[in-house]
Amino acid sequence: MNKNNMDTPLIGVKIFGKTFVGLIDSGCKKTIIGRSVFEWLKQRGITITPYCGEATVANGISSKIEGKVRLNLKALISNSSRRAHMPCYVMTSLNSNFDLLLGTDFQ
Repeated sequence: MNKNNMDTPLIGVKIFGKTFVGLIDSGCKKTIIGRSVFEWLKQRGITITPYCGEATVANGISSKIEGKVRLNLKALISNSSRRAHMPCYVMTSLNSNFDLLLGTDFQ
């Protein structure tokens, strides 16, 4: 499931039936969706609430959080899955090697 042969914990995450690449991030408190998920949701008419905030990412840089949306997520883990209906935050500047970060709120 690695996009660029990274040695990172990547898993498939289904949102409305489409599988995206999620990074399990124990250092992230909230689940964050990147540009690819954001654009895909917009194309389907999913309402994303404007949200003004910032988050410090792993390299210490502050990035804008631009929106918030409640989603049903299904993480595909080996022979099982984990489901959650939860708020997700939009960060279009998220690393393009994955589509979303699964924070500790999902784990």
